[in-house]
Amino acid sequence: MFIEFDKMPNSSRVWIYQASRIMRNSEILDIEKGLYEFCSNWKSHNNDVYASFKLYKLFICIIVDETNFITSGCSIDSSVNYIKSLSLKYDINFFNRTNIVYEKNDQMNLCSLSNFKNIITAETLIYDNAITSKKQLQFDWKVKVADSWLSKFLK
Repeated sequence: MFIEFDKMPNSSRVWIYQASRIMRNSEILDIEKGLYEFCSNWKSHNNDVYASFKLYKLFICIIVDETNFITSGCSIDSSVNYIKSLSLKYDINFFNRTNIVYEKNDQMNLCSLSNFKNIITAETLIYDNAITSKKQLQFDWKVKVADSWLSKFLK
């Protein structure tokens, strides 16, 4: 069952899928329609999954309220398969974990982990996709490299 993002509890679970390129506005609109349908019909052992999503130019964030029951492995697999179908349809890899999104001049930018040291400093803001809750998405998603798991690459 689709729930508006703002109505989801802060404890809601989050999955972040990072795009391999910036999505076009037309793609974002189309993906939003599809995600709305997916979330509206998503089930876990015949129970409605209370779900929402947020799209950004480089991210799809799926949010699930697990207050009443934990989302089953099979239902999580169905969401992963849905994202895989989007990857094929739009030729966007949402599963490449070797790219980093960072902010420069208030814009999201993408770089490979191999170019990371040449572009990013300890003070650069990056998007930490290891977060797991809506609260973290709202308040802790953007962090300085020095405060993230990437800090080990600065040495």
